[in-house]
Amino acid sequence: MRVFVSVLAICLAVAATSDAIVPPKNCGTITVKHRRYTIKADQLPCSKAKTYASRYLGSGTRPPGYSCRRYKGSALVARCVNTRANPDRTIFMIKR
Repeated sequence: MRVFVSVLAICLAVAATSDAIVPPKNCGTITVKHRRYTIKADQLPCSKAKTYASRYLGSGTRPPGYSCRRYKGSALVARCVNTRANPDRTIFMIKR
């Protein structure tokens, strides 16, 4: 019985200290080829996210280490994810 109680206490302590899920940061808007986009970044600085997004939207050049996907019929224009980084880094490009 004592072993069970101590294991339960350890599990609760580990669960209480785990990281919270945080939504992506809103990095503001950029203009590329006379179109405006809202950029959101998860786990990377806004300055890098805006640079990578403008380069991708302007010329289709993917950021190094990222895989990108475009969407049709949605406000979400594209999403680029770097799964090599831990935690994953994601850039969202949304129509304004």
